[in-house]
Amino acid sequence: MEKLKSKYGFPEKDFERFFRQYYKLALLISVKLTRDLISSEDIVQDVFLNIWRNSDLNLSDPDLKSYLLKSVKNRSLNFIRDKKEHLEFVPNLHEPVDEEYSFERDEKIGKMLFEIDNLPPKCKEIFKMILFKKLKYNEVAEALNISTNTVKTQLSIAYKQLKKACLFFF
Repeated sequence: MEKLKSKYGFPEKDFERFFRQYYKLALLISVKLTRDLISSEDIVQDVFLNIWRNSDLNLSDPDLKSYLLKSVKNRSLNFIRDKKEHLEFVPNLHEPVDEEYSFERDEKIGKMLFEIDNLPPKCKEIFKMILFKKLKYNEVAEALNISTNTVKTQLSIAYKQLKKACLFFF
């Protein structure tokens, strides 16, 4: 069976590696701007699809990461512009952004999200419910039909693993 290539010659294996390496970071940037996970997933997929289809791009080009992240940022800002109800979540779109600092910090957050994904399943579920959904221990316990002490124990495990990975910085 012949390996899949885009019609412009990207080997599937190389593109998949590029995708896996930067998908979470790109998604994080978009979600931070749009505050809309589903739309951000669409935005990031569209940008990757355009890279796959673009014959002028080279996957080994070190500037492709910058191109990807700037494209995601611009499309996210376009989404906000088009959906005015999201403007209240964006600090100041006209203020200059130190993109190197922003991308570097976002990359660290992306690594942290990777480590969160590597937590044991129940531990990860509890951690995400408390951290991202801002639920209280008793709310998580009730939702999962477990004790509050189990929630605390699982959360402690998550914090220890993230601290061990030297990624817990919030």
